[in-house]
Amino acid sequence: MRPWTSARRRPHNAANTSLKEALEQRSRRPRKSPLPTLTGREREIVDRLVAGLTNKEIARELGISYRTVEVHRARIMDKTQARSFSELVRLALGEDYTSEAQATSSSLSAAI
Repeated sequence: MRPWTSARRRPHNAANTSLKEALEQRSRRPRKSPLPTLTGREREIVDRLVAGLTNKEIARELGISYRTVEVHRARIMDKTQARSFSELVRLALGEDYTSEAQATSSSLSAAI
């Protein structure tokens, strides 16, 4: 047994306990969603994206340019920090945010 190893060791219990407590507190803390920071128009765009509409279809529905829809979509991706379209959809679906999107998709399904 080496005498220097015992002096260098930290108390096992104290270090691990504080780390475990910090991780547990972090996992219990509700995550703040980025979706509430979206503007009304951005929410309209997200609703229609989740409903499965293309940028051009959204532009026609809202009476704006498809390029404007692309700009809104890029800002939405920045604000939500979503790295992909599927991640954005998961964020929106995880928020019970899609009440309007579900109504839009059901009206689209009825039209087809």
